[in-house]
Amino acid sequence: MKIVIIGDSGAGKSTLARKISEKNGIPVFHQDTVWLKTLSKDAVRESTQSFLSQNKGSWVIDGNYRDSIEIKLPQADFVLWLQISPLKALYRVIIRSIKRRLGKRKSDIPEDFTEKFDKEWLEFLNYVWHSPKRNKISLGEKMMNLISGIKLM
Repeated sequence: MKIVIIGDSGAGKSTLARKISEKNGIPVFHQDTVWLKTLSKDAVRESTQSFLSQNKGSWVIDGNYRDSIEIKLPQADFVLWLQISPLKALYRVIIRSIKRRLGKRKSDIPEDFTEKFDKEWLEFLNYVWHSPKRNKISLGEKMMNLISGIKLM
């Protein structure tokens, strides 16, 4: 079973990926972990390729990174696309940020990552607010060009 989880920020991609991994005993790759360490699309792409090369059996990957979608989607058996309202996404991201700042960490967050409430964070909140509409257009187009025989759920 090879699963790719994409979707809006705050939709629960990492949480779902972690639960699927734990329940089925399969490796999970959280693309955000690489992004938060490097802020490099190339690093996310290379790390995704490396994960797929090392894991030929079952796996689960979560993350929207468009620069790696053509690597992971063709290898997937299932694609789960989580969508939530912009208001709910914004609420979840703000709560998640506060929890991180207070020291509550999850396995998909690098140890040295510190949540900052600065201009970049406000820009990210703006991105979160607008991403459901953008994702439907850009991810939808890219996915339709890549998929054949993948079950969309």
